Order: sequence, then C-alpha cells, then structure tokens
Amino acid sequence: MGSRHSAATLRLREFLGRNGYPYTYVDLDSDKTSQELLDRFAVKLEDVPIVICHTGAHCATPRSNSLQNASGSTPALTAQPYEM
Repeated sequence: MGSRHSAATLRLREFLGRNGYPYTYVDLDSDKTSQELLDRFAVKLEDVPIVICHTGAHCATPRSNSLQNASGSTPALTAQPYEM
C-alpha cells in the first residue's frame, strides 16, 4: 500500500515485480477501501508505504533487503573467514 506519487512505493513495486513476487498494489490516492485497510492493520500515514504479507505480518516503509529477509528469500549469512 502506498501513494503513486511516492518514490519509496515505486522502489518497492519495482523490487517485487523484478523478483517475481506476486503482489497486489493498493494505491492510497485512488482506492476507496484504502482507509479501511489502514485502519484494519493499525497503520499510521507516516508508516506508508507498507507491505502486508498473506500471514497478516507487515513491514512499514521497508527497504528491499529487509523485505527479502522478512519473506525468507535470502539465506542467513554466517560469519566465515575469507579465503583466497
């Protein structure tokens, strides 16, 4: 969920599309049900854009790396010595 005028929303939509994540975009500027969704998930306007997962978990103003980690699409890194 986000505004079509927001650079952060555009970044998230491009990331999701580029990486093949299925998603539905809710435009806060034109969608009549957007306020109802914001209220249902107790989202404040300063937290937008927001990604709401199918489980109900949500990430407010996420960056692509935190979105990847939250979705489990990247393996956890472990500290290992660098070898040449």
